[in-house]
Amino acid sequence: MTRPCLIMAYLDFTALDGMTGELTRNDIAEGQQGLCELCPISRAVERMFEGFQVSTEFDHVTVQKNGETCVVLRVSTALAEWMTEFDDEQDVESIGLQIYTWNVKDYKYMIDVL
Repeated sequence: MTRPCLIMAYLDFTALDGMTGELTRNDIAEGQQGLCELCPISRAVERMFEGFQVSTEFDHVTVQKNGETCVVLRVSTALAEWMTEFDDEQDVESIGLQIYTWNVKDYKYMIDVL
């Protein structure tokens, strides 16, 4: 398990529960298939965590500051399906995103379609 980011250690992690964001048509148009840092989900989550770097894998989203992992969000099944459709170059719609407490296995938070 990675140690928590010092910057995030000063924040109240319970504030993540219920946090929402929007994955826009612009994110889709500017996003790139198969590139973890440039996919539409990463672009949208970077707006939610202003000043942090975001990388999206099939099952999780990693939020970092200066190369140090701050929080890892489990990707929901619905969001993973959206990501697969985008990577397969299918037409996808803009969606709302929501983070909520998960506390399953090594994940404290889930990111899901709103």
